[in-house]
Amino acid sequence: MTARPARSPRTLLRPYAALFGFVLLLAAVFGAAYAAGVAAGPVAPGIHRSGGGEGGGSGSGSGSGGQGSGGDMGTMGDMPGMSH
Repeated sequence: MTARPARSPRTLLRPYAALFGFVLLLAAVFGAAYAAGVAAGPVAPGIHRSGGGEGGGSGSGSGSGGQGSGGDMGTMGDMPGMSH
């Protein structure tokens, strides 16, 4: 029977170094995406009501909700300004 050659600590840590590098790269990409989102601001600031209570929205409210159009947008009927 032959003895196994001793593995250096460098070869033992190589897979962990690659994993650590990947996690670090992933964190950097998410950090950059978050910073870009913060810098861009809200995409559609007027899309939600900021006050309480019912009503107060603009639009006719007579949208069809996507029925008969072949899409799965059947719950969009209550969104103001969605009539086509």
